[in-house]
Amino acid sequence: MRYRVVITEMNIDEAARVEAFRYVLEAANESDAAVTARERFKEQTGREPAPRAIVDVLPF
Repeated sequence: MRYRVVITEMNIDEAARVEAFRYVLEAANESDAAVTARERFKEQTGREPAPRAIVDVLPF
């Protein structure tokens, strides 16, 4: 079974309009889906997900 991992970050800058940024990645198994997604997120964006980011693991 494959898993979709959705990483959601919020822009919490009080001077700016609040926005949500979602990054969707895929993983092969549930046990390492979040770890794999965080690693791929870092590869794609050049940084770690924010500590306040929400990480959802969903089967598909």
